[in-house]
Amino acid sequence: MKIDVLRQPLMATLLLFATMAALFIYRFQVFPYPEELSANSVGPIQGFLSRFESGYPVISGIISGIFIFFNGISVSRILSQHMVISSRSYLPIVFYIAVSCGIWFGGVHLPAVITAFMILRSIEYFISSFIRKASFNQTFRGSLLVGLIPIIYPAGTLYLLAIPLAMAVFRRKGREVIVAITGGLLPLLTYAYVMWALDFGFAEPLADIGRHLVSGTSSLHIGTQSITEILRLIPIALIGGLTLMGLASFAMTSGTMRTRARAIFIYFIMLLLIGCGSLLMPAASPAALALFAIPASAIMPLFFSQFPGWVSGTAYTLTLLSLAALNLYPLLFA
Repeated sequence: MKIDVLRQPLMATLLLFATMAALFIYRFQVFPYPEELSANSVGPIQGFLSRFESGYPVISGIISGIFIFFNGISVSRILSQHMVISSRSYLPIVFYIAVSCGIWFGGVHLPAVITAFMILRSIEYFISSFIRKASFNQTFRGSLLVGLIPIIYPAGTLYLLAIPLAMAVFRRKGREVIVAITGGLLPLLTYAYVMWALDFGFAEPLADIGRHLVSGTSSLHIGTQSITEILRLIPIALIGGLTLMGLASFAMTSGTMRTRARAIFIYFIMLLLIGCGSLLMPAASPAALALFAIPASAIMPLFFSQFPGWVSGTAYTLTLLSLAALNLYPLLFA
């Protein structure tokens, strides 16, 4: 019987999501990898979330799972509502958890998934501003959410570039650009002012964020020194290949897409480039995959939409099996 990967029913998707979440979180609780425990906290907000996560692992795991699910739902809603893919699909939910948690599960995961939720909300605001007349309200709200990223999750500071890219892709000009810049800077300036009022230097909190971003050693290591590292290469290659196929599908079909849908997909491509840059930064940790998973889970489904059949179905099945093997191996044989 032929299985339509793109049009899986919601109940099947929910069951698959619950199974994947249980496996990934349980493996992390029982057998965490060293790189998953190496993330550092910067600032009071991330510090508070990190302490909460270490003090209440079960509750924080449930909260993270809820955010992961809603992040996947948000990507799915954006793609379907604006007809970026040909039909309504829940596939982004599966791909989001696969990328954000399947390969690595970040030890300080809660700040990252909250930040990913804010990025998705900002994307929805930026899309809403893509109209013929000026849209100051939506532009400001989207930029404000992006401006909060360095405070909540400093490793995601590079995503501040999403603001000027959104202005370019969604054709905002003049006063709207000024409003966007104001919205992006307001959280940082407010944070600096509050810390200054608490007897810190005005620029010291911002300098801490900058030092965290460019110093340290990335904990994302890819090697072949153990069976686990070899097993990790398989889903990385499959997910990377599906992402490239999604980009190739866009290159072949972009001329037939609606203007809004094409702009949304281009914006996801820009976010993918930012995500790649963030993963290469010295401060990169497994938790950063929660942000990278946003554009990745939006780009991959286009391949399944344009080229349904046994090839895409086999690639999807192999991706899920490789993630299952990666997370089951340490539980069964370590």
